[in-house]
Amino acid sequence: MKLSILLLTGLFIVPLMFGVKETVAQTPEEIYSLALDAYKAGDFKKASMYLEEYVKAKPDPRAYYLLGYAYYKLKDFDKAEQAFNEAYLIDPELVPPKIDRTKEVSGQDDQK
Repeated sequence: MKLSILLLTGLFIVPLMFGVKETVAQTPEEIYSLALDAYKAGDFKKASMYLEEYVKAKPDPRAYYLLGYAYYKLKDFDKAEQAFNEAYLIDPELVPPKIDRTKEVSGQDDQK
């Protein structure tokens, strides 16, 4: 009995000692908002993570399209193309852009 109480107490105290925060379940809308904030801040890795989570809950063509651009900024052209195609499959009016794979080789960015 004492051992089980000690183990249960440890499950709550150890994460606090190492700074691990308990994650709170978020609504898809909150996740999408976090994704937009991350994208606008230029944190495309975090944006893609949130967008992946969002499209699992809500397969929204606009979210797939933004996910495609986040992958593009990360130079993950295959995933970008897949995300653009998913957007197109859901909404054929969202035509996938042509991905310039020469930028993958040269390392150029699409900023002007």
